[in-house]
Amino acid sequence: MMQKEAVKKFVHDLCNLYVPFFDVERNETIGRTPLAFSAVYKRRDERYMFTKKVKVWGVENQQIIFAAAPDQPISMSFVHQMIEDMQVSMKEFLPEHQEHMSTVFTAIIITDQPVDKETIQWVSKFRKVKFLKYGMHGWAEMYLSILEVPKRNIHIHKKGKPFIEPVQTFIEGGAT
Repeated sequence: MMQKEAVKKFVHDLCNLYVPFFDVERNETIGRTPLAFSAVYKRRDERYMFTKKVKVWGVENQQIIFAAAPDQPISMSFVHQMIEDMQVSMKEFLPEHQEHMSTVFTAIIITDQPVDKETIQWVSKFRKVKFLKYGMHGWAEMYLSILEVPKRNIHIHKKGKPFIEPVQTFIEGGAT
């Protein structure tokens, strides 16, 4: 019971880490996967010539975090279910216009229970890239990570590490 409360406090503090810069929604679901929170960051850059009426270019980037803290131990079936749910709900987050450049989906599975080595290895190798309309409308990347609260370890594909760098800093800073 005490460990569950520690995980809830950790998830709450982690969620508050994203609040200043992201649009955060708590206690949501994607598909059949219940989430502790989801966080969406959108950025738009434009360049103009002479006035704002003459736009040279514009690009949009997004970063989306899905955090889940399941009560049961992490298994390959839970991991596959979360990936499937992310892929199905991907379309509702992707804008359908030419100025979209990139969207990065990152799932963080937070647990206080031991995770088997096979699942950790599989998650560390998981990376999915999807080009939208042959790259003309940008691309979407998908990463999956497991955060072990007692060990203070994060397992993610090496190219996804920059996207969870604030979480790594948060853990190293002594979060409970």
